Amino acid sequence: MDTNIEWEYLGQQSLPPGTVFPQQVETWRAKVPGGWLVLIIEKQSSNSLSTTFYPDPQHEWSGSTLG
Repeated sequence: MDTNIEWEYLGQQSLPPGTVFPQQVETWRAKVPGGWLVLIIEKQSSNSLSTTFYPDPQHEWSGSTLG
């Protein structure tokens, strides 16, 4: 069984100034059984901000939009 996770870069987003979040974040995804792991990373420090599971059993999500 292959246990390596291959992350795919989805892009960078600028968040509004004045929020408690960093201004630049990167989004990554990895194909896992039943869907995707989605990772949001603060660009400047490379700290992980959020990881979530996006259910998509057929892996049809293009990565550009949700839904």
